[in-house]
Amino acid sequence: MFTVTEELISAVAPNAAAIANAKKISQKGGFVKLLRSDDGTFFMGECQGSGKSNYTTTVDAINPDQPVFSCSCPSRQFPCKHGLALLTEIAAGKAFESCEVPETIVEKRQKREVREEKKKSNEPPKVNKAALAKKMKKQLEGLDLAEQCLRDMLNAGFGAISGNSLATYNDLAKQLGDYYLPGPQLLIKRIILELEAIKENSEQETQRQVQMVRYCIQLHSVIKKVRQFFGQKLQDGDIEPEESTLYESIGTIWNAAQLKQLGLYKENSEQVQLAFAIYYDDARDEYVDVGYWVELSSGTISRTLNYRPLRALKRVKQDDSTFGVIQAKELYCYPGDLNKRIRWEEFQTRDLNSADIEAIAAYAHSDIAAAAKLVKNQIKNTLSDHYAAVLLRFAQVAKAAESYVLVDEKGQRLLLQDMGGPIADRTTALLEDVPNAAVLQDGIMFGVLYYDLQQKRMAMQPYSIITKQQIIRLLY
Repeated sequence: MFTVTEELISAVAPNAAAIANAKKISQKGGFVKLLRSDDGTFFMGECQGSGKSNYTTTVDAINPDQPVFSCSCPSRQFPCKHGLALLTEIAAGKAFESCEVPETIVEKRQKREVREEKKKSNEPPKVNKAALAKKMKKQLEGLDLAEQCLRDMLNAGFGAISGNSLATYNDLAKQLGDYYLPGPQLLIKRIILELEAIKENSEQETQRQVQMVRYCIQLHSVIKKVRQFFGQKLQDGDIEPEESTLYESIGTIWNAAQLKQLGLYKENSEQVQLAFAIYYDDARDEYVDVGYWVELSSGTISRTLNYRPLRALKRVKQDDSTFGVIQAKELYCYPGDLNKRIRWEEFQTRDLNSADIEAIAAYAHSDIAAAAKLVKNQIKNTLSDHYAAVLLRFAQVAKAAESYVLVDEKGQRLLLQDMGGPIADRTTALLEDVPNAAVLQDGIMFGVLYYDLQQKRMAMQPYSIITKQQIIRLLY
């Protein structure tokens, strides 16, 4: 049975504005006709619109967990406000006339069934090795271009780069898009943005220079390692992708079939979100929705990344905070390090309970030094993030002078402070506002461990506090 709730509407809507517009349509009686099939799997509405004729919008709920929308309106949002308005009518219990499921819908259902069966089959996807080899050679050409760009910048000296030369490097960065190298392209853009920021405001020059050096080292490492890796693969005739972070470093776009073939796939995974944030990435020209998750069965901490380009902001659904347990039918995992990127398509939700919180707490590190060692090993790899999210058990969170420190059961101390970087939300100061002081005694801290270059020590930015009863979020 297809049950429409506010949660479902929020889950499928591309953004809050679409929901608001859908409610207006419903409240103003925008539908002149409402139809539904006798089995309750198909719904159709004829809605007044801005055009000469009414719009016809449908919801196919043969799979109630994944309703399929269509509409005759010209909107590029999906689902559009008319589809969401139809859901609102269903949720409100409006009267629907009976109808047969149209033949076009039946045909689409059959095609989806064929696709699903193909997905479930164990046959690996066909690989065009000649096309892959051609693409790989093109990428190697692009790496030469990226290397030349980096060499020119270093030879010129960052202080001498301005005006026309900056524009030239911007053009070179754009060219890398023709070589299937969004990763190196992004690093060059980041270097250019740091240079531009220094020209505009020299107050944070030292900090930005440190960032530039980090990006240069990372770019050099990508060029060197990927060139060697791809060169060997071409020489051996082993063209097919494999599980390697080098593919991530050049910005490879993975599909579900590829990840499944590599074994980066799991059925029936339960995930709990521990933190959520949205930030704007200047180099990408995109908003990034990032969620940190823990798997209940393993304690693995992963993250979801949803990229929303500025030019398509209205058409790409924004992720949001999730407070229940996500039950993913199929979980896909990208190549990576401690906090691998994950994604899912079909899922259900259930309420978070005390047993879930107890399970999460059991996965926390009890030793600061051991957790720091894990993160340091990742930081040593120049291609990896310079931070990682972890769960840390604490005896207390104390205030020392103007700073907060986390103290573990052995008496080891860890500085708590904001990391900065892409997620610029300030969370450490929010420790002042916890519901009561008992929350800062004998609990679990979730946050990102990183190395503070200025103080030359490990530090942690707190994202959430986990007590025996609840998860208190500092970062939503």
